[in-house]
Amino acid sequence: MSKLNKTITKEIIIETLKDQFTVKATCKKLNISRQTFYRWIDQFKIENPSIDNEIDDAVKAGVQNINDIAENKLVEKVHKGDMNAIKFWLKNRHDAYKQAYIIQK
Repeated sequence: MSKLNKTITKEIIIETLKDQFTVKATCKKLNISRQTFYRWIDQFKIENPSIDNEIDDAVKAGVQNINDIAENKLVEKVHKGDMNAIKFWLKNRHDAYKQAYIIQK
């Protein structure tokens, strides 16, 4: 492992993934290469074989956080009367405005 392994722990990687939710963004934030990231993950697997599950959970938590932020911004625009936001909301969240696809044989 790189000489940074004493400062960047498994916990720091997991927490950064929750915040950044992609390997690329996590590596950029930690100032490491993707190769180093995956090399460390392989090393951590020796001590903790379930790290893949922890990584998946961290990414899911990060994506959910971003989804919440995006939805809040969308709702703010709806409240301000932004017609594009209103159309988007109705098309994606209201059954009466969803586009129906009819498959004919």
